[in-house]
Formats: sequence, C-alpha cells, structure tokens
Amino acid sequence: CAVQSRRRSSAATERGAVDLVSSSAAADLPLRVAEPQLDDSISEVFPKLYIGQQSAALNLSLVRKLGIRAFVNCSNRAAPEFLGQERDLSCLAVPVHDDPKEAISQHFERAAQWARTKDGLTLLVFCMSGISRSATIVLVLLMKNRGMTLAAAHARLRECRPKVRPNKGFAMQLLQYELKLRGCCSMRRSGNRLVPL
Repeated sequence: CAVQSRRRSSAATERGAVDLVSSSAAADLPLRVAEPQLDDSISEVFPKLYIGQQSAALNLSLVRKLGIRAFVNCSNRAAPEFLGQERDLSCLAVPVHDDPKEAISQHFERAAQWARTKDGLTLLVFCMSGISRSATIVLVLLMKNRGMTLAAAHARLRECRPKVRPNKGFAMQLLQYELKLRGCCSMRRSGNRLVPL
C-alpha cells in the first residue's frame, strides 16, 4: 500500500497537484473533505456520467450505490442480466469489437440521441476494459451533447481516467466526426495517439 500511495502521490504531483504532506504551502490551502474513491473499474467523467469496464456494469451493488439507471454497452457481449430484473434501468447496445477497422462511427448519432433522452439519469458507458470503445462513445457524448471540442473532451476524459485510448481507427473516426460537427479539428493523430493541435 505504501508503494501505491507514493506512486499516486508522484502521479498527482506530475499532474500539477500539491502534495499536502510535504508541501510548505499546505498550511495556506483550505481543507476539503475527500470524496470517496471508486475502484479502477469505473471513473466519473462529470456528475451523472461514468465510464468503466464491464465488471463495473456487472456489479449491482456499485450500480445501486452510484444511482446508475442507464447504460451504453459498447461491446459485443450481452447486457448485465439484472437489467431485465431491475425496474427503471435501460441499456443501449453499441455492438462493436475493439478493432481499428470497426465502423464505430455508425453508432455516434444514435448513442448521442439516446443519451439525451436519458438526461437527468446517471449513465454508465462501458466496454470490456473501459479504454477504447467506451472512451470513444464518451468523447462523442461530450462533443455532441455538451458542445465540447474533441481536445477539451479528451483532456477531461484523460484527467479522470488516464488509461483511456481509443484505437487508431476509432481516433480517426473521432477526428472526422469533430470535423463534421465543428468544421475544424482541435486534435490530430500522432502515431496511435490523439494530440491537441
């Protein structure tokens, strides 16, 4: 645990956070109540919007605790079984493989429109690992439904879930989608990564 704590502290310092244990400026900072931390299977992007891996979606106690009422299943696997047993839960299927050749963009408008109809509900967008497919759909939701640029959406998503990385095919489709929405791109592809312009 001590090693993980040092790693987290080091990572937080690299992101520009202040290390409250060793910083002489700590006395000047207001105290905040720490928010409960989620496990690595799920991350909060904004209030009422989560991204995660399939294990988070299958965890009924976590789903209830977070008040999740709507799901976007970005995989080719069946939705969690409890969806048929719990009242007032809904799920949109985005059946895609994590393959750069997969045309995930055919689901962009449908996913954004469906998510708008769930406004006010807590939404979890998930895939097997919560890295590529679900990240791609969350970026679409942030661009289309919140009016964010791809660069701003990507920065926000990486801030709350650093391991996200749409595969190169999905990244290309995101760039094309932003061009369609805004008439310009705020990012470009560099190798297998998206980088701001």
